[in-house]
Amino acid sequence: MAHGGEIMDGSRIQEVSPVIADLKSRFIAHEPYTQLRTQFDRLLYQRRSDILAGRMPEARGIAVIGNSGSGKTTAVERLIEKHPALNLGQDGSEVCEAVSVRVPSPATLKFVGETTLRSFGFPLASNKTSNQIWSMIQFHAQARKTLFVHYDEAQDFICNTSGKEIEDVIKTIKSFMQDQTWSVGLILSGMPALKDLLNLDSQLSRRFKPILLPTIGYTSHGPEIWEIIETYVGLVDLAVGKGINQKDFLQRLIHASASEFGITVEMITGAIEEALMAGASSVTKDHFIATFRSRAGCVDALNPFVALDYRGIDARKLLDGFDEVEPQRLNHAIQHWRKAS
Repeated sequence: MAHGGEIMDGSRIQEVSPVIADLKSRFIAHEPYTQLRTQFDRLLYQRRSDILAGRMPEARGIAVIGNSGSGKTTAVERLIEKHPALNLGQDGSEVCEAVSVRVPSPATLKFVGETTLRSFGFPLASNKTSNQIWSMIQFHAQARKTLFVHYDEAQDFICNTSGKEIEDVIKTIKSFMQDQTWSVGLILSGMPALKDLLNLDSQLSRRFKPILLPTIGYTSHGPEIWEIIETYVGLVDLAVGKGINQKDFLQRLIHASASEFGITVEMITGAIEEALMAGASSVTKDHFIATFRSRAGCVDALNPFVALDYRGIDARKLLDGFDEVEPQRLNHAIQHWRKAS
């Protein structure tokens, strides 16, 4: 690894890596997460009350929607993995009240079903039909007392799917949630295109509570971001150094992070890593410059921490992970769905 034109000593990397790994494992309970936790708890305890009373009403769901880098996947994963009341099989039983699935590509109903079944821990014979696969999922969900299934990147149900497949997906989701023997609640996390999938069917949309992870700004999130910087820097026994004044720097940091909360935290962690690798005693603006340069592969003229007119820089185009063709795929898929309906 090169740093400042020199080859970094491997022992230094080994020393810094666990410190950064610890920072990355920390979670910040922001306002959208609080909303998510509240909605989830309501669904969880209502469902348990219904089961105890011998009732099996249709299940409800949550749609967690935000741009790439907003932190939606991290929020849902944290909710499920750290929820004190969820049984994920930690007692040694077969019970698994929540299962997470990343929607595969292509997001055909059969491929998603196969991936879901594997997430339940069951291998699958390749000669099964889509209907047989989803019947097996329903069976295993009841057997393992699964109350919720989380589908991440759920916008791919519509963006990477033809018109007939979209209709089948909607029917399957509704069937999953209203099975009279064992209904399953869904948590869908995805890009803004996810709302278009839910809005294609009014019966489907009414079953979901939306949680939006909005973009951030200096006015709304400046103090919170500054607190994160001070906290994270303090955790690794460094100081806040040169070039990090509150207003101008935070505005540049938020812009460099495409106004996304999750990316902002990644940028802060990256700058701390740069400082630790350099053996510095404080985190400075130069470390943020280096972090953005590394992430974007750009010249300093296009670095928001350097450029005078940084607001003219389109940080989304420079950052990895932003799919600019999604709107075209979405419109194409919706047109096919409407023709098939």
